[in-house]
Amino acid sequence: VDMRGVFLDNADLRGCDLRGADLWRAVACRADLTDARLDGAHVAEANFGRAVLARASLAGLRFERTVLRGADLTGAVLDGARFEGGDLSESVLSGASLRDVEAHSLLLMTVDLSRAILSGAKLVKCNLLQCNLRGAVLDGVTLTSCVLLGCDGAGASFVGAQADNLRVVKDCNLDGANFRGASVKGATLRETSMKAAVFAEA
Repeated sequence: VDMRGVFLDNADLRGCDLRGADLWRAVACRADLTDARLDGAHVAEANFGRAVLARASLAGLRFERTVLRGADLTGAVLDGARFEGGDLSESVLSGASLRDVEAHSLLLMTVDLSRAILSGAKLVKCNLLQCNLRGAVLDGVTLTSCVLLGCDGAGASFVGAQADNLRVVKDCNLDGANFRGASVKGATLRETSMKAAVFAEA
C-alpha cells in the first residue's frame, strides 16, 4: 500500500494490517495503532508523535529520522529494529520487546523502559536521560559511547553486557542491578547508587 505523506492524525487504526506499507513521511500523530501490524513497512521520516502503538508488531523496521516522541509502545514488539537518529523522548516502552535492536545517535529522554527486554541490543552514541529502566533486561547488550544520566535502573539485568567506556553520571540508581560477567573497563560511574549490585566475574 502506497501511503507516502498521508495525514493520519487521530485516526483509528487499531488492529490494522499495514505490513509492507510505504509510510514515508506519513503523519500519524495521536493515531491509535493498538495491535496493528507494521512488519516490513517503510517508516523513514514518518511522524508517530503521541501515537498509541501498544502491542503493535514493528519487528525489523528501520526507523530513519522517524519521530516517536511521546508514543505509547507498551508491550510492542520491535525485535531487530534499526534506529538511525530520531527522537524517542517521553515515549513508553514498558514491557516492550527490543531484542537485537540497533540504535545510533538516538535521544531517549524520560523514556519508560521498565521491564523492557533489550537482550543483544547494540546502542552507539545514545543518550539516556532520566529514563526508567527498572527491571529491564539488557543481557548481552553492547553500549558504545553511551551516556546514562539520572536514570533509574534498579534491579535491571546487564549480564554479559559490553559496557566499556559507558558514562553513568549524576544521580543514577542501579541498586540491585546484575552486572555478572559484564565488561565495564574504562566506565564512569560517578554519583551512582549501586547498593546490592552484582559484579561477579565482571
